[in-house]
Amino acid sequence: MILRILNSYCPYQVLVVCAVLAGEHLYQPPQAIADLPFENPTPAWHENITPVSDQESGLRPLEPASICSDNECQPRGTLFQWSYGTSFSGGPDLDEPLVTDRPDFTEASSTVGRGVVQLELGYTYIYDDDGTASSKSHSLPEPLLRYGILADWLEFRLGWNYSSDQLAQLNDISGSEDLYLGFKIGLTPQEGILPEMAVIPQMTVPTGSDQFTAGEVLPGLNWIYSWEINDFISTGGSTQFNRAIDEVTTNAFTYSDSVPKL
Repeated sequence: MILRILNSYCPYQVLVVCAVLAGEHLYQPPQAIADLPFENPTPAWHENITPVSDQESGLRPLEPASICSDNECQPRGTLFQWSYGTSFSGGPDLDEPLVTDRPDFTEASSTVGRGVVQLELGYTYIYDDDGTASSKSHSLPEPLLRYGILADWLEFRLGWNYSSDQLAQLNDISGSEDLYLGFKIGLTPQEGILPEMAVIPQMTVPTGSDQFTAGEVLPGLNWIYSWEINDFISTGGSTQFNRAIDEVTTNAFTYSDSVPKL
């Protein structure tokens, strides 16, 4: 009866509060019980309480929900774990020396970590002389911006470059290349002989100069794997599938592979 009445006069959000307040005013004990000489009892053990520390009681002190020492509560450095392994290592480690994707042909199998911004620059000079003609090429500044987003195992990648080619007996050409976009996903940590792996869905978009642009979006996929043998020796490799435009055959598919290196 009380709840039905309160539902008519009280907002829904404060229904419970109104019910409690109404109960205090509407309910009265029988007069025979109200006249009994009751007093507030005092517990017999009230004066014998001795404070006990957490160490003496063996109880674990309360910790904030964000602090946890169990492996399951630690942020994952990789998206997956090997099924039989117990290692939660892998992924970014800010206490170790900086890991870059330069200067070799194989990118690192680890990401930079959530909230970390890493900018890598480079310069490449190529000279080619086949005995009948020679060419020179300058590539700079080859910037690669790496930014860890959402989780330690996810990294956004943005690249751009300017190139200048000097061909014998021909006019020099120079300009910007197509913009590079990608995401690096840390897949697994190294577990024994099983490698640390990452995959990079990537593409170039047609933003370059007329001499260097492909004129269309060229997607690709880069699979990276590596092993750390000890503190001084590591090896790794990558396998790529990228769409490309051949100037002669106009084929739009290519495959590349880099062998493991030390």
